[in-house]
Amino acid sequence: MVQPRGRPGASLSRRSWVAIAVLMAACVALASFGLLSAAGSFFAVAPRATPSASPDLASVTSTATAVPTLEPTTEATPSPTAPPRATPTPTPTPTPTPTPRVLSEVRVNGGTEPAISASPFDPKLVAVISQNISWSRNCSIPAVAISRDAGATWKATKSPWGGACQDMHAILAWGPGPAAGSSRLWAANATGVKGGVALSITHSDNGGVSWSPRYIEKFTPPWVGCYPAIAVDNSPNSPNFGAVYLAYNWLPSSKGTGISVIATRDGTSWVHTEVPAIGQPGYPYAWRFGNRLAVAPDGAAYVSFWENDMRYWDADDMFDQGSSINIGRTGFATARIHLGTTLTADPPVWAIDQVPAPSAAFDPGSQSSLAASDSGELWMAVNDTTATAGTIRIGCSSDDGANWSWRTLDVPGKQSFKASLALADGVIFVGWHAVGEDDLVGTYYTLSYDGGTTFLPPRPVTQATYHEPVITNGTGLRENADFENGRIYYAWGDARDGLSTYVATIQP
Repeated sequence: MVQPRGRPGASLSRRSWVAIAVLMAACVALASFGLLSAAGSFFAVAPRATPSASPDLASVTSTATAVPTLEPTTEATPSPTAPPRATPTPTPTPTPTPTPRVLSEVRVNGGTEPAISASPFDPKLVAVISQNISWSRNCSIPAVAISRDAGATWKATKSPWGGACQDMHAILAWGPGPAAGSSRLWAANATGVKGGVALSITHSDNGGVSWSPRYIEKFTPPWVGCYPAIAVDNSPNSPNFGAVYLAYNWLPSSKGTGISVIATRDGTSWVHTEVPAIGQPGYPYAWRFGNRLAVAPDGAAYVSFWENDMRYWDADDMFDQGSSINIGRTGFATARIHLGTTLTADPPVWAIDQVPAPSAAFDPGSQSSLAASDSGELWMAVNDTTATAGTIRIGCSSDDGANWSWRTLDVPGKQSFKASLALADGVIFVGWHAVGEDDLVGTYYTLSYDGGTTFLPPRPVTQATYHEPVITNGTGLRENADFENGRIYYAWGDARDGLSTYVATIQP
């Protein structure tokens, strides 16, 4: 046994201490490989790294390592460290497939060509107006119905024009009411005046129980047309929150129809602007129709219209566009509207060509649907041809209509027409009709959840079909959808049980 240094009778030579130190280092190295288990237990009495080791043994070790003649010891190679295990790539959670549902489908009344609007300020308040046409008098008594349970049930309310027979294209839209959180219902239509018809506007703050005195616009002279469109700025952060816009056509000269836009902030004072035709060299006449309006969340307002540039056009026979050689270009255009102390319009920009039909241009093919997304993109849905049937084209512009990208939607094996478009919460809804070889018209819809990159396969809104009635305007020239408070409301004219207005409530 090694005796502690300094004890009497235990003196060792310097060479002996060196030998012991070398032996200890060798044994420690061997013990690390498990070759000297017994020796390891002996030297474990005072390991080098243990602070509580015997001070004398520690001194011996220190003295040994300080000897200049000591050959350096080779350190043992440590056991190889196992490579780290690769972290498995997590399996991505599959994106759930959207499962939209038609919550209800309700016959509202016996009218056609409906316009629908859902209040942004009341999640259950929806209104629809439809045309009840008297063919013997060639006019309509518009009917308004209100739902206070998100489209499940409907109740007729007082007509804005009483029982008077008016034009066949009445429209409506909700806006903010006089009190915070309340809703005001705006309605517009062409009404008879001396010299023809003129645009009239009214509103109700009590759900149609009573209506304000009608405002008759006097910016343009009366004529036989009008065909109004309406939009309200319902974005609380917009500088024009509550502003109401209306667009209509009129006859400024024998060269074609004009597109007028008027706006108000209070329903009393109105401002006006004109949107010029784009035109085509060599085709000096422009028949414009099918006005639509949309307001973006930042307050930007837009108007769209259908334009048919012709060599010749007769205002007394406005629906006749002549043969194909008379047509220079047919399609849709848009313009941005600016509301300040005055109302102005940017020069219109052509959006998309359309294949013209060989006869009358006055059919659903000359209609479009316009909407602005939460991010300010402008969207439009059109027919690809002025003929009643074809495919649906849906376009998007992120630069105020200067440039567009388009894609096609259709029902395989059928001809599609009369699209309705609505946007909210990053979801795009498109509804339309399609007719097969059996001449039965069905009603379909699709949704996009990725900004229009992809759309779900078209699915029927209803299983009911009908034959399109052979009458003027059929079930109506236009329809629309609205998307508010997480619900889509789609209104259309239907002939399954006579001329009727149906409304479907869809959960996206």
